[in-house]
Amino acid sequence: MAQPQTTIETVRQRTPLLEKSADTDTVNYQKPPVAKNKGSTAKQNGSSINNSRKKGHSNTVVEATLAPSQYQTEISGALILLTYALHQQEQFRPYTSKLLTVQYAKNGYAQIGAEDAYFVLFAVVWLTFARSILVDYILRYVAIKARLRTKKAIARFVEQSWSIIYYSTSFSAGMYLFKQSEYWMSATNLWKGWPHYEIPVLTKAYYLIQLACWFQQIYVLHVEERRKDHYQMFTHHIITCALIIGSYYYYYTRVGHVILILMDVVDIQLSLAKVFNYFEWRTICDTTFGIFMLSWMVCRHGIYNYLVYTAMTSAIDLIPTKCYSDEVTGEHIRCFTPAVHWTLVTLLCILQVITLIWFGMILRVAINVIKGSAAEDTRSDDEDSDNEKDD
Repeated sequence: MAQPQTTIETVRQRTPLLEKSADTDTVNYQKPPVAKNKGSTAKQNGSSINNSRKKGHSNTVVEATLAPSQYQTEISGALILLTYALHQQEQFRPYTSKLLTVQYAKNGYAQIGAEDAYFVLFAVVWLTFARSILVDYILRYVAIKARLRTKKAIARFVEQSWSIIYYSTSFSAGMYLFKQSEYWMSATNLWKGWPHYEIPVLTKAYYLIQLACWFQQIYVLHVEERRKDHYQMFTHHIITCALIIGSYYYYYTRVGHVILILMDVVDIQLSLAKVFNYFEWRTICDTTFGIFMLSWMVCRHGIYNYLVYTAMTSAIDLIPTKCYSDEVTGEHIRCFTPAVHWTLVTLLCILQVITLIWFGMILRVAINVIKGSAAEDTRSDDEDSDNEKDD
């Protein structure tokens, strides 16, 4: 249910970062005044910046782009420190443990309950802290050292680098848990034995952290620079959260787990292709983009639709329409009802429609590349689009 944050901004188009003269890299990121003689203007501005560097002002642009936004690091870091400090006090431990540990766990397995919301909330705080540290203090520094000098280019680079780090981690964890599961490479076992109300503790933690990631992305979507596809992304994030929550509550975590893996592997390749493009590594960028397109088709339109098909057929055959209770305690678990089942299937189909629309945009980018035209992002802001216009 993960999705690419944007289609590839530019596949073969040169990034303006290394081509532009220093006149577009002012501290406030505004263009210099227009002069009749553009050549002399660029020369004068270039020499002016060179003089500034000689005077010790070469890091003004760097300092401007390194400023943390929204105090995310300070606030999230303070909340984390406070939580762990309170957890050291015995009187607060019954409360803080809900934030720090998986609830309803016993003998390596866990059930679900309302108190899982605390774990998700704290995971959102942790993800916000980790992202802000990497973005504001590490990845921006890497971008500047790599000579990505404009504000938007640095912002795009750090966004995609964070995506690579997170999705690589979540994909690796998801695949490890999938390999250890009872439903490894078995579509039948995704549904057989429902409801799967006892989930391995690590699988439950993985699922809740994935949910936290999507909540955190909704937050990021609203606090950072708005893109042209803002409402598309917001709609996608809401549907994804609804699917994760619905599948979790209704014990469809097995099929949800597999879908999360399918989405993560594609997002890694998309973000890698973007980063390679920022560095102007043409061959590896094009190769990665080709692999990305192939994996998108296979994972998001092939395997994904097969899973939806099994939900429409196998699930109905394997799960009798009745209410289920724990065989030992007699506690009521869930009732399998067609209304709830088909609601979740409908959400999966809506998500597929969104990914089909995005795939159409990706195909247009690929066609432009084949024709030798400049490939442009049809979903999101182009890198430094304002700075690319002539003065």
